[in-house]
Amino acid sequence: MFNKEKVKILRIEITEALKEVERAHGVKFNLGVISFGETDFRTQLTCIMPGVNGDNIYEIEWHKFHSNYGLVKNDLGREFIPAPGADTFKIVGIKRSNRKYPIIARNTRTNKLHKFTVFAVTNGFM
Repeated sequence: MFNKEKVKILRIEITEALKEVERAHGVKFNLGVISFGETDFRTQLTCIMPGVNGDNIYEIEWHKFHSNYGLVKNDLGREFIPAPGADTFKIVGIKRSNRKYPIIARNTRTNKLHKFTVFAVTNGFM
């Protein structure tokens, strides 16, 4: 029988097991949200194959779809400040499944990824 605690433990063990496969094959796995019932659980497993020049999935999406968002190819890597007094962020790509916040950027101070609206990015360009 599955419960919240058992699913947490399974998630940790699955993630650890996938790390060895990642190292062996040079890929990156993302284990999605786990839904569970009494006798089963479900999740989405995404595998990302980095490009030959180190492209990540957000960069690949950027090169395909940047013009759909009114942005140009050279905006990739461009820095912006989303609000007065906020940290500086650097665009790393697009995640099209985030309809409201499709732009993915890295905080230049903390190095963490964040998602933004196109409006916040274009108004904050430096």
